[in-house]
Amino acid sequence: MVAGERPVVVEEPRLAVRRRSSGAWSRRGLLLFSLPVLATVLTGLATLAVSGNLLPPFESVTALEGKMASKRDFFEDEEVQRIPMKHRIKVHITNSGSREVALHDLAALDFVFPSGQPAGDLITACAPRLGSTPGCAARS
Repeated sequence: MVAGERPVVVEEPRLAVRRRSSGAWSRRGLLLFSLPVLATVLTGLATLAVSGNLLPPFESVTALEGKMASKRDFFEDEEVQRIPMKHRIKVHITNSGSREVALHDLAALDFVFPSGQPAGDLITACAPRLGSTPGCAARS
């Protein structure tokens, strides 16, 4: 150093560490939002699994086709439809007169409910030959 000169002071550079800017969905915010949602979903799935209602939408339903005369109103009641659906059975009913039920082909049907005894006798007489019901009913 030369006399009369001030000493040169060299300072260390200062490095500032800035916090990362957190957006609306920071990790903590996302965690605080997703944990209650996940807990609700898991609680709902567990409740459905315990009650036995988790798989019914994926299970097959058996459909029964039938013809009825005057008892159609009974089978259209919501509570009456709900009872077979508990056992995965869907009942589809076609409305017709009692004599018409007995005179038409019954091979495509799973059940019939005639409202009168004469129509019931016609169906019972032709029961062994269900595929030939129209011809059988016409001869009676």
